[in-house]
Amino acid sequence: MAVGLFVILVIAGIVHIFLGHFADGGLLLGLSAILGGVIYLLAKEQQKALDFLHWVQMNRQMIQQGWSYYESKKITPHTVVVQYQACISLVIFTTRFRSPRLVVGSDKSQTTAIVYTLISALFGWWGFPWGFIYTPQAIYRNMRGGYHQTIAELLPTVDAEVQRLEKKLRRTSQSAGQAALSASAK
Repeated sequence: MAVGLFVILVIAGIVHIFLGHFADGGLLLGLSAILGGVIYLLAKEQQKALDFLHWVQMNRQMIQQGWSYYESKKITPHTVVVQYQACISLVIFTTRFRSPRLVVGSDKSQTTAIVYTLISALFGWWGFPWGFIYTPQAIYRNMRGGYHQTIAELLPTVDAEVQRLEKKLRRTSQSAGQAALSASAK
C-alpha cells in the first residue's frame, strides 16, 4: 500500500510539473521523497531485525549452553533485548513498526529510543483516525522503556519470527516490483 501511494505521488508530481503547476508538483514530489525515505527506513530496519533473528537461530545451542557474542556483546539466555515502536501517518495511511531487537543499556538502544519517539512525535499525528490513537501509544511505550524480552523467551519463537519477517520482506519487495512495473507500463 505504501509503495503504491509512493508511485501515485511521484506520477502525480511529475504530471503537475508538466502541466506547469510547479508548486503542487514540488509538494507532491516532496511528499513522495519523505514516503520513499520511510519505506527505505522500514525495509532497512526489518533487514536488521531479520539478521539478529538469524544470528539467534545459528547460535541457539551456544546460547542455551551459556553464552555467545553478538556485535562484541555477551548474549546469555538472561540477556534482555528491547524493541521500540514508531508511528507514521499521512492523511488516511497510518503504520506502526518496531525497531530491531537491541540489547538493553547499549548506546544503540538509547539512541533508537529517542529516534523512534521523535519519528512518532513528528510524523505520527497526521492520519485520521488511527494517527491520533497509535501515536500516543507509541510515545508512551517508548517512554516506559519499549518492549522487553529475554533471549530465553525469544528462543522458542525465533523460527516463527524469522518466517514472519521473511514473508513480510518478500511481500514488500514483490509489491515494490509490481508498483514499478505498473508505473512503467503507463
